Amino acid sequence: MNGWLRLVLLGTAGALAGGGPAAAAGRVDGHIRWTHRNGTKYAVTGAAVDIQNADTKQSVATATTDRDGKYRADFPVPPGGVRVLVRVDCVCPGAKIAPAPGKPAHFLTSRTPVDVADDTVATVDLTATNTRDNHTAFSVREALHHASTYAGRLGKASLPPVRVYYPSTDTQYDPALNQLEFLQSDRWDWDVIFHEYGHYLAKKYDLTDCVTGDHQLGQNLADSLGKKKGTRMAWSEGWPTFFSVSAQRAMNLAALGIPYVGDTRYTDTEESYIYDVDLTLRDGYSTGEDNETSVQRAFFCLYHEFRLADDAIWAALVDATPKTLSDAWAAVAKGRKEPDLARLGQIFTDFRIASAPTDPADGVKLPPHPPTFKWTPNGGKGDYSHDRFNVVFIDAQCQPVLTSNQLTTPEYKPTTAEWTTITAGRTDVLWYVLSANSKNPSTGPYRSGWRKLAR
Repeated sequence: MNGWLRLVLLGTAGALAGGGPAAAAGRVDGHIRWTHRNGTKYAVTGAAVDIQNADTKQSVATATTDRDGKYRADFPVPPGGVRVLVRVDCVCPGAKIAPAPGKPAHFLTSRTPVDVADDTVATVDLTATNTRDNHTAFSVREALHHASTYAGRLGKASLPPVRVYYPSTDTQYDPALNQLEFLQSDRWDWDVIFHEYGHYLAKKYDLTDCVTGDHQLGQNLADSLGKKKGTRMAWSEGWPTFFSVSAQRAMNLAALGIPYVGDTRYTDTEESYIYDVDLTLRDGYSTGEDNETSVQRAFFCLYHEFRLADDAIWAALVDATPKTLSDAWAAVAKGRKEPDLARLGQIFTDFRIASAPTDPADGVKLPPHPPTFKWTPNGGKGDYSHDRFNVVFIDAQCQPVLTSNQLTTPEYKPTTAEWTTITAGRTDVLWYVLSANSKNPSTGPYRSGWRKLAR
């Protein structure tokens, strides 16, 4: 009744002002959805819906879907009504998804025109199937819509839409052509889609070198590529995975109920084997600064466990334009104090990036004579393990007490005079290790978590 009254009032006002009858109005509404491989239907959100005159193919109205995939368009209807079609292109503010260069975007459209007359409502629902490529492209589109929306929030500005080709012969971001490509087999894998969009962001904001090449889970890339390329590729691949998983968590996309979306894992489900990595695990796949698994896990735990805000991480990295994990560590540690630094250091120790103190055990009694302090170097394998160290002692109030000279072996025994300085008048002593690798280009120093000796 309210809608009818509003139309009557508008028509009356138009007649009074213009001296003639106002145009009649009609409405088209409905839902736009896409279908997952499991048969569940999900909303296509933030999509432009074009209401077209079925005879002239001219647009008569547009609308935008809401978070439930609903849309509504009110528009003038000529005497006798109008036949309309509804069309949705596979685009969003951050991406345009097409089958190939030079081709128009994938789209959905109604097949049968509907009649819209004065003061009538026609409901037209469109649902992309889970079989045809121009339909499954809407899963890719929906993932990219969320990824680009999140990136716009972080960067406080919308990026121009990136060209996306699906299905393609590879899944990749091509920095030379500034385009994304996705295999048909990745259409449901939002982790992969967000990851590749992360490469695009890294290029736009100079966050990585976008190093390309073969890389495997658990691999120390410096071993096969040399230190310069290996550490840069580990960061180039690790950061987009961190972005993928943390972005979905920050946007609470798990609430959508889409399989594998919004959890703490990076999952690629349709390859020859399922690639599934939990970014919170401490296991043998995390092997140092030249290992992409260590990179993605360390940064995810800064966000997920340390609770370092996503926009704070983003701001630090954009300001630093890091090319390696070493650069990124310096960026997030900059300006921080104890005990935050100790917590950050422990995360990097857990993923075998920073050295791991081993002796004396944490919490043991302060001995009267100097003990030998030992640690596992970590950082990488072989020549790329850390080879330069300092042991740092601080008091219970986190004030500096003594820092050792630079060491080249993973142990340190203070002199009697140094031990007296370290322990004099103190109830507790905290110690940690700064570690670096001197091979060109040098990386570090990283710091470990601390250990305590108690009086």
